[in-house]
Amino acid sequence: MSILYVIRHGQASFLSENYDRLSELGERQSRLLGEHWLSRGRRFDQVYYGPCERQIRTGGEVAGAGDCGGIG
Repeated sequence: MSILYVIRHGQASFLSENYDRLSELGERQSRLLGEHWLSRGRRFDQVYYGPCERQIRTGGEVAGAGDCGGIG
């Protein structure tokens, strides 16, 4: 059986010049999620994310921390 995980992007840079960027906390949240899945042996065949910078960065941080197959 397949399992679909849906996550929201990490915290964006609220009230900054470019709201679409992740804040430092948002980057940390994304890395921690990837590390969490990696520590539990979770492997993903595919990772998809939206076109916004904060979505792309979240996907990259999560994937960078763990074993994520096809990214994009």
